[in-house]
Amino acid sequence: MIQRQSAVTGSVNLHSIQTNKFKTGVIAFTVSMPSGKLHAPYSLILAKMLERATKSYPSRLALSRRVDDLYVSSTDIRRIGFDKNVILSFSAEILDEKYCKRGANVTKDVCALLKEYMLSPLLDEDGLFPKAAFEQEKRRSANALRAIINSPASYASLRLSELLNRDNPDTLPLENAIEAVEKCDRETLTKFYIENVYCRPIDVYYVGTLSHEEIADKLSLVLGDYVATKKEALIPLGSINEPRETVRKNETMPLSQGRLGLGFRLGVRMTDEDYCAALLFDELFGGSPSSKLFVNVREKRSLCYSCGSRYSSTTGYITASAGISPQNREITEEAILLELENVKAGKITKSEFEAAKKSLLNSIRETYDNPTDILEYYLYSNTANMSLTLDEYLARVSLLKKEDVIRVASRAELDCIYFLCGEQQNEENEE
Repeated sequence: MIQRQSAVTGSVNLHSIQTNKFKTGVIAFTVSMPSGKLHAPYSLILAKMLERATKSYPSRLALSRRVDDLYVSSTDIRRIGFDKNVILSFSAEILDEKYCKRGANVTKDVCALLKEYMLSPLLDEDGLFPKAAFEQEKRRSANALRAIINSPASYASLRLSELLNRDNPDTLPLENAIEAVEKCDRETLTKFYIENVYCRPIDVYYVGTLSHEEIADKLSLVLGDYVATKKEALIPLGSINEPRETVRKNETMPLSQGRLGLGFRLGVRMTDEDYCAALLFDELFGGSPSSKLFVNVREKRSLCYSCGSRYSSTTGYITASAGISPQNREITEEAILLELENVKAGKITKSEFEAAKKSLLNSIRETYDNPTDILEYYLYSNTANMSLTLDEYLARVSLLKKEDVIRVASRAELDCIYFLCGEQQNEENEE
């Protein structure tokens, strides 16, 4: 699959992948910008407001009917964190035109609908988001953030992420994010929308049967008059993480289990030469059911209910997490660190390496089976200025050796440890 790119106008760029493999295609309008401290909580409310209604379709019912008329199976508005940058994506999954009664006009009309979502939100006579809808979505957004507290795995993962990003001035702890949502008013959100969506260059991504020229022609009709007034360079992905003192944080909640998280500085990002090796290291360490953490720590030693790792290609961090009985904290922490040291020392069996590599290759091949996954791969790659096609990505992983994994693993340094301790409520009641 070959990605083609061109400027449709001075403010609109097109990235397309033509393929006849699917009966559906996907198209996304995106805007990118450096992140800010309040981007995450405000974007949460904004996405919900923009998907409720638009100027031409001023109710959920009218908008839903228009979506159905265009054979759109799904629409999505979301915020994507990208290190010190953020992407706002407005996407639609569409039926191929040859299967539509309306034919060639459908894709152009879907583009017009996405433009409506992005650039023509429903505002009141004062030029603000409608009060009743705003208050409802603000309340829902605050409740969604509070709900994280009721999910031990999600809560512990978020707290570990906060520790890993403790030197990032834009990191906003959960309680502060909830407070920011609750204090947000209509004037603030409308200003946030104008400064971060309405005025920026648009990158359009398309995967489907239409040619690059056909999509470009439709976009020129829909967005030909759009002029971006705010062009701001993105912040490049950072260099290797500098060493710093390891920190520990403990919290207690009335839970029957505990959640243990270890954060490591790997210093390898998706723009680095060792990116593919880092992915394979994660797969072997804890990223699959055949990984060392799952097989040795969970299955053989029965130290935890769940255990795995996760690699962030934009920050260069890798985390290991486990759901455990509180009394197993120390021994589980030692077991996780031991598995890391074993990888660093090259104690990797042939079957372990081959299973990890096969798992990673299969996950990459699965990308070819979904137009949305293909689109997102190129969206992330282009945002990071990574010139690695999907085919090249697959080929590079297939050539990896055990020595590549050992080399990358040797760069992993323990950065922080988070433990969410579960209280035994029955024991407390007895006391």
